[in-house]
Amino acid sequence: MASVGVAIINWNRLEMLKRCIQSVLETSAGVVFDLFVWDVGSTDGSYEWLSREVSIFDPFDARCDQPCSPPRLSYAQTVNQAARYLFAKYPEMVYFYPLNNDNYVLPGWLSACAETFASDPKIGHVGSCVWYGPSFPQMSGKVQSAGAFFQHGMGGWTTRSAFVGQQTISTVPCCYEVDYNGFGMYRRDLFEKFGGLCEDYPPIYWDDPDWGFTLWSNGYRVVCDLRSMIVHDHTPNPYIEPERQHHFAAIGPNKEKFMARWSHLLLPDGTRSPILPKVVGC
Repeated sequence: MASVGVAIINWNRLEMLKRCIQSVLETSAGVVFDLFVWDVGSTDGSYEWLSREVSIFDPFDARCDQPCSPPRLSYAQTVNQAARYLFAKYPEMVYFYPLNNDNYVLPGWLSACAETFASDPKIGHVGSCVWYGPSFPQMSGKVQSAGAFFQHGMGGWTTRSAFVGQQTISTVPCCYEVDYNGFGMYRRDLFEKFGGLCEDYPPIYWDDPDWGFTLWSNGYRVVCDLRSMIVHDHTPNPYIEPERQHHFAAIGPNKEKFMARWSHLLLPDGTRSPILPKVVGC
């Protein structure tokens, strides 16, 4: 099976980082992979732990920036730099999967994505089925983004998760077309060809939809594989957490940038360009 680079982007939340690392090492059997953690300036001891303990894991590599708050780079910049680091270090690497430190992964998550890629050379991105974790009790056990799509409503274009709830998930094919995915596996050749995630959306949000639309507009498919399951375990009340306020302030301005860039695929009258997929539920 082709080689995969798994990159965990870390800023604070050391205990979540440890759990994420352990879950990757325990659930990725059958896949040739290298694990990389990039700490972008944690102030909670993650920086020191990574610097001291990196040698206890195999395979495991880490890079640590000096502590800072908030991070000096956007999410897209961090992901792009992590990918380029891995591609340069491992020339044989074919796929790339970035995770957050508040993710943990379930058995088969990585092999399912690689198998789906191998089934069709026109697949440009394979996303995972993502669940809310127990640290977010309002939504625990529900689907956050088993693929996503754009739907036109009273307020214009909005994003939607394609399915919500385990019962609905069980009634659909394991792979289906989507506009974009929040978490997923990238093809190295396309990541390099299109320059990675667009860095015009600092510090975070709307870079994932932009990547999906880049692929669709160049003739590649974006799919969600329900066999690949990860948990996004938000800490409680993330919207009022002081260290993350700067993230959420970007949602509106970044959406405006996205809509301006891709207005020809999402028209004002609610028409979707025919190059976008007919998503179940859309």
